[in-house]
Amino acid sequence: MDRNKIKKIGKILILVGVVFYLIAFFISNISSNYSEILSSEIFTFLALPFIIIGVFFLSLGLLLNRKFKGRKIIFILLILFILFIVDGFIFNYIPKYIAKIAINKKSEFMCNLLPMWDVFDSMHPVNLDRAFLKDNCYKEMALIKKDVKFCNKIEMVARWWRCYIETAIALKDELICRELKNIQGENNSVFSKGAIKDCYVSLAIINKDQSLCEEIEDEEYRNYCIKDFNEGRIYK
Repeated sequence: MDRNKIKKIGKILILVGVVFYLIAFFISNISSNYSEILSSEIFTFLALPFIIIGVFFLSLGLLLNRKFKGRKIIFILLILFILFIVDGFIFNYIPKYIAKIAINKKSEFMCNLLPMWDVFDSMHPVNLDRAFLKDNCYKEMALIKKDVKFCNKIEMVARWWRCYIETAIALKDELICRELKNIQGENNSVFSKGAIKDCYVSLAIINKDQSLCEEIEDEEYRNYCIKDFNEGRIYK
């Protein structure tokens, strides 16, 4: 095939990919309807392969031009681009896409499909949003389905506490705080005591019932609860 035709095909594919991205951007910014938002995700999903293949064809067309002096640079850039796209697609876009679908579809099964990204910490040590996609998915399931049992699937302790507290606040149910306290048992760490206090003081403020602070066994944190209640300091 003639190199000019190859470059032309590449340009057309890139243009189609960009159009898909623009359609997805337009839909996601004007609609709050789930089916329309999902269609924008599909357009985004389709745009990526068009752009990848388009860039490949365009680069190939340039590489076939022996008179083009920057062939080696184009080749190196093409390899780097492919590695970057593959990395982003496998390690970033697909898991985030699954997480969105899981939450919108209220699907525990799809949350289970998400990987625990601590396996890839050496490769992606700073992308915390990606690292905790699975934990966040279970937290959203707990809030959507109003069932704290999903919190127990969360691996990271701090996010597990947060799931319990946020679910208790959403349901206005102090029994969830009691369950958190019972699960913690003899755990006397500052973080554990703080989580129990945050749960009770939030419910105390919501229910306008300071007596809930009395459920806290540790005197110091019981006093913190009362102080936060008087100041209206709800957990966020």
